[in-house]
Amino acid sequence: MNVNLVRINNGRKEVTGMLQVIGLKTDSSSQSISFNAEESTLVGIKGSSGALQLLNCLYRTVIPESGQIWYKSSLLGRLDLIEATVSEIVKLRVHEMGLLNPLTAMIPKYSLSVTDIIAERLLQQGCSVRQARTDSQNLLERLRVDEKLWYTSPAVCSSEQRQCIDWARALVARPRLFILNESAADLLDGITKQEILSVLKEMALNGTTVIGIFEEHGLWEREADQLLDISCGPALSAKRDKLAYTF
Repeated sequence: MNVNLVRINNGRKEVTGMLQVIGLKTDSSSQSISFNAEESTLVGIKGSSGALQLLNCLYRTVIPESGQIWYKSSLLGRLDLIEATVSEIVKLRVHEMGLLNPLTAMIPKYSLSVTDIIAERLLQQGCSVRQARTDSQNLLERLRVDEKLWYTSPAVCSSEQRQCIDWARALVARPRLFILNESAADLLDGITKQEILSVLKEMALNGTTVIGIFEEHGLWEREADQLLDISCGPALSAKRDKLAYTF
């Protein structure tokens, strides 16, 4: 079954959801992937390396061999992320898009305190210093980071604490499109992962589309609105118990 993801209106493509992936291929041997992600949804992806490549394409870390990724931006309007200019991608990453996976999760400036490293994401968006620090500390408290660490360098934090700081830094800006790999939370305990899920669901309620590789049969996968399986051959996308798309 083929699903028409884009309507044609007087010869012009019209996006029918927040994000449409159409005929995406990361290399000559990979399968073609197409799916539609609506605004305010949690979308889980299965498929090992193929899933990771898909995430990298969505964030434009990797340019695929072929296909389109249509995104409805609140700043730039409708655009194909594959064809977008570097300046457009930079603007989207600052104001609308977030990415967190084990390869990109890192603390960029050990000279700053934990609070200021997280607040930096909000300052880039024009938030006041006071509000940025307040929002950052509120999130650190929710993720159960010891208050004693808020004003220290992350260099003195444990691996688990630094991972939690990575998540706080990624979540604090509440991006419109958030791309994640749950393995970036592998050191966190169940309570903290549950709190991260609560933040993700709050973001979704406020318009964020979350797309991520979720642990199989784990809590986050069970909460997903839509699951995509790209592990092998023609894959199915299921929304709850209803077949949504094939690709």
